Amino acid sequence: MSVLIKICGLKTPAALDAALEAGADLVGFVFFAPSPRHIGFETARSLGERVRAGVRKVAVSVDADDALLAQCVDALKPDLLQLHGKETPERVAVIRSRFGLPVMKALPITERADLSSVPLYAGVADLLMFDGRAPRGATRPGGLGRRSIGACSRASISACPSCFRAVSTPAMSPKRSEWRAPTASTYPRA
Repeated sequence: MSVLIKICGLKTPAALDAALEAGADLVGFVFFAPSPRHIGFETARSLGERVRAGVRKVAVSVDADDALLAQCVDALKPDLLQLHGKETPERVAVIRSRFGLPVMKALPITERADLSSVPLYAGVADLLMFDGRAPRGATRPGGLGRRSIGACSRASISACPSCFRAVSTPAMSPKRSEWRAPTASTYPRA
């Protein structure tokens, strides 16, 4: 199984250069004011121009309206939109259609019951990202370094059919230059 590396929250040329030199497949830029990793549109434009061919730029937002997303797309020219808020499956589908870009939906996972939302998003998002649920009262919904349950590990895929279907939604190929739908052999059962 191939692994893709995404380094997110990049704010400076030095941090971006380090991520690129380390071989990142995806580089993420956060457009969410409460985050300490938030960047403005001019910084996004400048950093986006530094990203070399073959590396995917990801615009990360939280419950953004269309106007904000349009500004993010205009400034960064992302290859992928990452939605990290409480966007519904319907909203994900609208964003994907409106902006014509692949969408990664982050889902907060703390316990097995949280996986019930996976089938709802698997049909509308190009990629799903499982993130530890933020604690009550947090100012940010994720990206906090919290662990999620191991329910989506290779060892448990065979025990979780909805997880397997979600992981099998379209994904990026290891060649970075094309999107492909993985086969069952891409995610071996334990």
